[in-house]
Amino acid sequence: MKATIFTPSHAPDYLDDCYRSVVAQTCPDWEWIVLLNGDARWDPPEPDPRIRVVRGDTTGSVGASKREACALATGDILVELDHDDMLAATCLAELVSTFESDPDAVLVYSDFAQIDGDGSANHDRFNPAMG
Repeated sequence: MKATIFTPSHAPDYLDDCYRSVVAQTCPDWEWIVLLNGDARWDPPEPDPRIRVVRGDTTGSVGASKREACALATGDILVELDHDDMLAATCLAELVSTFESDPDAVLVYSDFAQIDGDGSANHDRFNPAMG
């Protein structure tokens, strides 16, 4: 199974961090669609044929941008990666394994960690008691 990671972005400040987490995946069968909006400009630090950077046609809602990015996907699994997030190195391998082990699954959700720039935990926006 191939995974399509999609990232709409109007502010590419952290896309290099996203890039490092994507190319570090233990599962090699993926593509990453980066859909740039507004004045956003970004190129991958190193070329990779699995990465497509496209200029978005949609203006306005983030939902419309996500729909536009997903329409470009060729993978079996869609993985949303916000432009200020990173994936654990085994993320795609675990997703593929989960979908392969349960063919009836249509949605898989993972936990997350919110961290500050210095690597410390940040609980400002989310209640840790809620998981």
